[in-house]
Amino acid sequence: MSSPLWIPSDEKIKSSLIYKFMNDCPVDFESYFDLHKWSINHMEDFWSTFWEFSGIKYSKEYTSVLENPVMPGARWFSGSELNYAENLLSGNPNQTAIISLGEERDEVYLSFSELNEKVSSVQKGLIELGVEKGTIVAGFVPNCVETVILMLAVTSLGGIWTSCSPDFGVNGVVDRFGQVNPHILVTSNGYSYNGKNFNLEEKVNGVLETIDSINHIIELNYIDIESNFNHNSI
Repeated sequence: MSSPLWIPSDEKIKSSLIYKFMNDCPVDFESYFDLHKWSINHMEDFWSTFWEFSGIKYSKEYTSVLENPVMPGARWFSGSELNYAENLLSGNPNQTAIISLGEERDEVYLSFSELNEKVSSVQKGLIELGVEKGTIVAGFVPNCVETVILMLAVTSLGGIWTSCSPDFGVNGVVDRFGQVNPHILVTSNGYSYNGKNFNLEEKVNGVLETIDSINHIIELNYIDIESNFNHNSI
């Protein structure tokens, strides 16, 4: 058998989260493999222990860890309720939450404190548009800091977020968004790729002609370019 390329020091092992988790478990393990075996043979014990260890934020406690342990089809943590965005936004206020880089854009660094403030600001605007639990918001936007903020603001209100890349063609966008009939479309005015700027006006108008469930458009001025959408935008 070949030798391992690298073995962590005892210090690194003992500072790892998995080591801390193993010590937090109600069973003594000799190795990681023992932990893995326990997680398979005692799934409910393993996941209830991890639920507590993770510090996950929830508004309603679960009544059962695992129902119908058949894969696929198993139901985990029945009865529990939590907010996705609340958990993602719960980091150390002074710690960096996002580093965003893009063509023709300055680097952006946001701490958790700054991210929370921006999400709260966008959240207020979404409430004015009627976003609530179950409202479907579709994002036709690049991977950028604004997209993350919008996604967190939507999901913090119980809304449903779906998205696709702006390099999709009209048919690809319609195939995806047409399955859920979004109420609001968030779109950038364009995007940059390989040193070139691309206007999304034609694509967005094509989507609007096909998906009639869209009531509002939120336009993100991602690049310095003018776009005219066949719909009132904010």
